[in-house]
Amino acid sequence: MTDAQALRSIFVIDGFPRTLDNVEEFEKQIGRCQQVLYLECPDAVMKQRLSARAQSGSRTDDTPTIIENRIKVFHRETMPVIDLFRSDPQRTLLQVDASKQLRDVYKDVEQQFDSFLANCESRHISCT
Repeated sequence: MTDAQALRSIFVIDGFPRTLDNVEEFEKQIGRCQQVLYLECPDAVMKQRLSARAQSGSRTDDTPTIIENRIKVFHRETMPVIDLFRSDPQRTLLQVDASKQLRDVYKDVEQQFDSFLANCESRHISCT
């Protein structure tokens, strides 16, 4: 594989895959999904942050009922994706504690990407 081919095969998609069906379809259409970055955050912290966002007026659909439903859907549909990446030795689950302060979460995510890019470079793959 040339550097140009490798570069075309490395990209980041925000909020995807959300379901096992997404993983399956992505892998049929695009290629093997090898890494997932999981921003792990306890339900109580997510509820608190979404409720604060609702109070700021930035989203009108952040009602307590909708927030509760989003969390249930996440556990039902997305956690199996996390479990797949956690249990499959051919895949990588990168995990960040997202319950920290925003600047600390940002630093941790940045560190994960830096490690990823360093790994690309060590394999002589152009990632920039």
